[in-house]
Amino acid sequence: YDHAEEDDLFKRSSDRIMAGVSAEIWGPISLLGGIQMANKKFDNALPITEFASIAKVDEMFVLAGPRIKIAPNSYFSVQYGMLTDKMSLNTTTAVPMLDAAGAPVVGVDGNPVMDLKPGSDELSIDKTVIIADVTVNF
Repeated sequence: YDHAEEDDLFKRSSDRIMAGVSAEIWGPISLLGGIQMANKKFDNALPITEFASIAKVDEMFVLAGPRIKIAPNSYFSVQYGMLTDKMSLNTTTAVPMLDAAGAPVVGVDGNPVMDLKPGSDELSIDKTVIIADVTVNF
């Protein structure tokens, strides 16, 4: 487990936890598994565009699969996993300003006068991961 905090600028805090297991099943076959979870929170949102800033990021990575001993100190493993990322955003949307009658307000240049409305949004990405490797310990 790891925790960190920043007092200046974005006032971010982050937490990360990792765990794993290797269990011998039968003879040369073992089962590997692991999980990693991380989150980062920005008390002062991190701007990424003029109209959006990052408020919070969450990530989870789960991985599991068999490991086979192919020779002394040599292993072949195939692991399947899922990576999930979720980003919470503070957004600002420009909308036409309306007068009391509900008609758009027009500026002296003939263009509509825009009003900025705060909001929020979320971006989520899920990825499937397959990893295969050969490990040789010397």
